[in-house]
Amino acid sequence: MAEPKRNMASRINLGKGTPTSFEIPSLIEAQKTSFNSFYEGGFQRLFEEISPVKDTMERMWTLEFKSFRYGDPYRDVEEAMRKSLSYEVPVYATVQLLNNKTGEIKQQEIFVADLPMITEDGAFIVNGVRRVVTHQIVRAEGILFEETAALPYRNLYKVRLMPGRGPWYEIEVNKYNVISMRILPKRPKVLITELLRVFGYETDEEILSLFKDVDNHEEYRYIEATLTRDFTKSKEDAIVSIYSKLRPDESVTLESAEKYIKSNFFNKRKFDLGKIGRYQLNRKLGTTYDVNNPEETILYPEDIVLIIRKLINICNGVEPSDDIDHLSNRRIRSVGEVLERQLLGGVRRLEKNIKDKMSLYGQDAKVTPSMLVGTKPIAASIQSFFGANQLSTYMDQTNVLAELEHKRRVTAAGPGGIVKERATFSIREVHNSQYAKFDPVTSPESANIGVVLQLSILARVNEFGFLESPYRAVIKEVENKKTKLVNRILNQDIKDIAKKGTLITTEIADKIVARKEIKKIKVVPFISEEIKYFDA
Repeated sequence: MAEPKRNMASRINLGKGTPTSFEIPSLIEAQKTSFNSFYEGGFQRLFEEISPVKDTMERMWTLEFKSFRYGDPYRDVEEAMRKSLSYEVPVYATVQLLNNKTGEIKQQEIFVADLPMITEDGAFIVNGVRRVVTHQIVRAEGILFEETAALPYRNLYKVRLMPGRGPWYEIEVNKYNVISMRILPKRPKVLITELLRVFGYETDEEILSLFKDVDNHEEYRYIEATLTRDFTKSKEDAIVSIYSKLRPDESVTLESAEKYIKSNFFNKRKFDLGKIGRYQLNRKLGTTYDVNNPEETILYPEDIVLIIRKLINICNGVEPSDDIDHLSNRRIRSVGEVLERQLLGGVRRLEKNIKDKMSLYGQDAKVTPSMLVGTKPIAASIQSFFGANQLSTYMDQTNVLAELEHKRRVTAAGPGGIVKERATFSIREVHNSQYAKFDPVTSPESANIGVVLQLSILARVNEFGFLESPYRAVIKEVENKKTKLVNRILNQDIKDIAKKGTLITTEIADKIVARKEIKKIKVVPFISEEIKYFDA
């Protein structure tokens, strides 16, 4: 009896004649790159947060951190291991003190702290012991469009605005189609139209014109529904209404109230998106602000308008909402960034100590910068980070592979992360965006499953902390050029020259190129040799 024929789908070998292997990068590059980023400008960025430091009354003293430099290492790696010491370098700061009354300026170079250095193999030597700082995966700063409730006939959504510094804000739509924002916890929500009036869009007509091309659903009109609940008719009315909700027990002038409201959004010290937050807003809203310009990482009224427009589109089903577990909304913090965040607390304590000492000296006192700057909080923060931080652990030295695996480990736990005992299934499961970025097989069992992960061999961390993986493009058509056509197989008929399925020789390519009216030629799909990296 004849064997029945199997109905097998036809397959195309896209990899024929194309190299399938990728060049393996340095497997500890993420560790070294992150630390080098901190080494080159970390202290400067940290002290810019407090510099210049002024006395409490801002009348007597002004102290400014001008520059930083590193000394030579005290010892090499071998000596540090042999003598149970640390492989580290001294850090010095040039500090300038100005007497505001007399105009006298004194400048000194002050020792700040000893900074452990990363070795060539991606580890740190602290008290003669090799330590590794584990990568941490955290929620990325920026914006997140989430579903809040599923009604019988539609879904409701909200926007979570997460800055690099400052409180989180939420803009949400309720079942009555009213859009509101919560600015302070345990305070009433503010109608979004009231906020827009404060930002300069005073009349109902101006506000409606901002959203007329998106807020056009046959049944649900979000801006109109919000305006029906908004009893303010001018910028002044909106300022009074919002301030009474945020600080009901205080009475101030209209100018002070406006300044207070705007400071919650546009004051860099109170609310700063940061480089990552601005990058995410640019990507999701289509803005083009410079992520590397510190002056453009604040929130703008234009951002609020674009966020509301996108929220309306999502509520109307025009655009999809975000997946909180997608890697486009999560990023990697490596050693340099984690260390910088830890030292920020020490820098804040140093600022307080300097101000306290300034209040002890009068204008005639002979004060030098070294008398005001006591850098023990910085040294204590560094020691605490490498000695006690959850992400800093003894290096696994079972064998070379275990050591390498430790340096490429990624955890969702740690400071600012999750508690592994409370991690939900959605956090632990394998998400489709992890393809080619994480190796799910190597995740440990028990409480750490899905919380502790391993980077895949070709994954890399980009400058914003997002994971990228390499791809080769599948090309289905090429330009009508001889170099592009030779040795390709036609996937279309070209009249009087060749039929579909013909291998393009040099002679056939010459004839096709002569047809100037043909710009693109369809060929059997093939994989290009060009490698491009894409994030999630």
